[in-house]
Amino acid sequence: FRGEMAGLWRSRVRSRGLDSRVWLKEYSGDEALRLARAERKGLGRLQSRWLRNYLKDSGKQELLDLLARMENGEWIEVAQRRYVDGLTDTPTKEDDEHLASLLNLMLTRKAPFTALLGEMNLNDYYDDPDIDPNEWY
Repeated sequence: FRGEMAGLWRSRVRSRGLDSRVWLKEYSGDEALRLARAERKGLGRLQSRWLRNYLKDSGKQELLDLLARMENGEWIEVAQRRYVDGLTDTPTKEDDEHLASLLNLMLTRKAPFTALLGEMNLNDYYDDPDIDPNEWY
């Protein structure tokens, strides 16, 4: 599916001149879910290695400092809270900034792959009696 980001996240991305379109892949069934996990793991490793090498090779102190913060878990801690923050209407501004920075770095260097930004679990929509899952599509 092709879609577009919405809300504050879209505004933040667009204000940096970045594209707000997204590509969504849907998986169902045990075999497809195993494939999705493998794809996510592989692309995540590729993206991490590419980003680490790009930041190391940049020679710019600002990017080397960013790499040090990433390697100390700064981005991971914030990203791990995003799902729960979204469910509890807690602001996700810090993670939004991290994601926008990632997209900007990948665009600057023209990463040779599609960025992996996360995973959606639609069960929350299917389990909520007040939401029609078809409206999401």
